[in-house]
Amino acid sequence: MGDPFAHWSGSAARTEYEDSPHGPASFARPSAKSIYNQRKDYGQTLLKPQSDFQHHVEHLLTLRLERELRGAEDCVGRLRELEAQGKVWGQDVLLGVRGHELLLSDVESREDLDSFPLSSIQDCLATPDVGSYDSVLAVSVQERGRGGSSVLLFHCHHIGAGTLKSSLEKLVRQRKEEQRQYGNVPETPPDPPYIPVSYRAAEPWAEHSGPQSLPPIQHKPPSEYGADQNIWMGPNGEVMSDPERDVLVLNHVLGDMELLVGRLRGSAGSTKTPKKKKKKKKKDLPSKAEYVDFFQKAKYALNLLAYNWQHIRTPSGPELLDLIFQTLTSVLEQCPHPHLAEEVETPLLLPEALQLLEGTLLPEQHRTWQSLGMAWHRSRAQYPNADQVPRYVPTFSDGWLPPPMLTADYQPVWGGCVGGHSPVPQFPTTRRSVPQVLDGNPPGYRDAPGQLPPPHPPTAVRALYEFQGRNPQELSVRMGDTLQVLDQQKKWWLVRSRGGQQGYVPSNILEPVGHEDGSQGSPPTLHVGSSPAEVTAWLKDKGFSPLTVRCLGVLGGQQLLQMRAAELRAVCPEEWRRVLFKLSSARSALGMDPTD
Repeated sequence: MGDPFAHWSGSAARTEYEDSPHGPASFARPSAKSIYNQRKDYGQTLLKPQSDFQHHVEHLLTLRLERELRGAEDCVGRLRELEAQGKVWGQDVLLGVRGHELLLSDVESREDLDSFPLSSIQDCLATPDVGSYDSVLAVSVQERGRGGSSVLLFHCHHIGAGTLKSSLEKLVRQRKEEQRQYGNVPETPPDPPYIPVSYRAAEPWAEHSGPQSLPPIQHKPPSEYGADQNIWMGPNGEVMSDPERDVLVLNHVLGDMELLVGRLRGSAGSTKTPKKKKKKKKKDLPSKAEYVDFFQKAKYALNLLAYNWQHIRTPSGPELLDLIFQTLTSVLEQCPHPHLAEEVETPLLLPEALQLLEGTLLPEQHRTWQSLGMAWHRSRAQYPNADQVPRYVPTFSDGWLPPPMLTADYQPVWGGCVGGHSPVPQFPTTRRSVPQVLDGNPPGYRDAPGQLPPPHPPTAVRALYEFQGRNPQELSVRMGDTLQVLDQQKKWWLVRSRGGQQGYVPSNILEPVGHEDGSQGSPPTLHVGSSPAEVTAWLKDKGFSPLTVRCLGVLGGQQLLQMRAAELRAVCPEEWRRVLFKLSSARSALGMDPTD
């Protein structure tokens, strides 16, 4: 604890003690009241909201949660394994908070190495005695603009990990309290999504008896969407973008899910119901068809959420995913048909949804998801006899219809009836009719939200990454291949190679010929076998300057990973610390020795 008298001045008023023969005349002892006031001010300072969080730590690893890494505990276990093998490459950094962001800065230059919004911090874990590290702090964060989470591991050699954990959690709580008090509203807030009154819960769900009530979802302002959007007609005739429409549909999907949960809650009343009321109570229980509709909407909600993860603002994506799984778990526990959810095939989950669940779910939620069977774990490209799984068109309890698409002349486009249901807008996959060269359609087209691709696809594209086709409809391509676009679907484009072969390829691995910004799909990774083109893509993705990209982009992956601090300082003196920091994370993730 600091000295509470550090700011006391020796020029204070003279007291009766100054001329005492028991001390030197030059020292003025403070009065009892002065000491009391100093201590009081010091105590108030300690109680003020913390805002000067900055500590010297050693960054050890940054691990993405996926497959066998389900949480911070698993990441600490991986650190223990790598440390025992001598494969941890640490770096001294300053871990601090500036504004509403958690920053990693260089100790000497104070250059920012990485940053994370405080609102993205999901969890903190302090672990003592991890190999040779006496105190390790694990911070779980939600990645920017992506569906997964990562865990940052720090060796806290100056201040214990437990102390840092408490301080950081306090700051996160303060940030959440500020958001609740003032709101997280942009300068020009968008109108809230339209939600009928009937979709709101009449009362909060019973405490400890079920999940929280699903709040209305808000989206980011239109200025944060890409320019390449389709046009939809909203409930009041207004023009809507793709994410705005999807958020509106998602609100209604969740509203119908909540209605069923409300019925279950009402039927789960007192067990002392009189016999004459038992028959009526049984009639109030949902039917098997209603349970099927709930599970279909749960899958559709996951597809919508994954598809619009970066556009959903309030509640955040992780919060909404947690609420959906609370709702799903509650219904699974009360459903009288034990294996009904496993039998619900349509809609099949999109690859984006599968990736989101694989990398984001908590261990308990992941076990629930695993118990639901193949129809919840395979995309259309992976599911057996996928052609026999019908396209999913949602219907709503109050007859609400999703907004129709507007054509170039702003005329609404509606589809016909589906089966015996009331007219429901078909979600077209293209703006124009294009002859189908292959039998069938690209995987996932039946399960995707109702969004459309740009009307004029580029005629020539280049493959940013290698892709291995998994069935006769998909075309295998190598990185750098130039392809001709024949047809553009939602996520899969029909292309022709120079050899005349045709097939579908994911659009997020393609870029127009001559385009320098690359794709916005999965982030490029750095490994020992990376080519100079892949190294360049990795450097661009990390946000380095064109000069740094030009200087280091001529190297292969092994050459770059073997560079030392002195070499980096000579090649890119402006950003060598950031490069070194990113390389240390890449090397640790690959399990490379620091001396390789």
